[in-house]
Amino acid sequence: MVLYYISDLQQSYSIIRFTMGSLNVVGFTHVYAVIAAAFLLLGVTLRYKHELRLILTSYDNAFLKGIEIKKINLILLFFVSISVGVSVSVVGPIGFVGLVIPHVIKLIYKQSSDKLILPVFFYGGVFLVLCDLIARNLGTVSEIPIGVVTSFVGGPFFIYLIGKRKNSNG
Repeated sequence: MVLYYISDLQQSYSIIRFTMGSLNVVGFTHVYAVIAAAFLLLGVTLRYKHELRLILTSYDNAFLKGIEIKKINLILLFFVSISVGVSVSVVGPIGFVGLVIPHVIKLIYKQSSDKLILPVFFYGGVFLVLCDLIARNLGTVSEIPIGVVTSFVGGPFFIYLIGKRKNSNG
């Protein structure tokens, strides 16, 4: 709020646009940083996919199989934090991609989570590109931030997931 107050009109507009997420990145230096962070996280996730599968079944089962759950969680938390920090610092917060895509891919492929890492990685990017295409071509006076488009998809999907969870819990 202080930033909005002390900034001029153009800066305030830029801050608001950034908080809605945008793929309008100036220069490839930022793009390379996001790509490096994404592939680093993908590599770490693929490295620990066996452990993740066991942890997803149950903590007890993973512990009995010799998985150091705390260590794995800390490693993954570290790399996820780095990747999210780099991505958000470049494009701003773009909501619902991490919620919608894994659930949709799980519904389509019906496989264990460790086999869905690459499809989720790929289709998450495809989803962002499609949302960006929609945001740029809606014919409005100014480009709609991509976070607004992902919210139109993610908001109803989130409500659907909540309703589905309530119905399954009876």
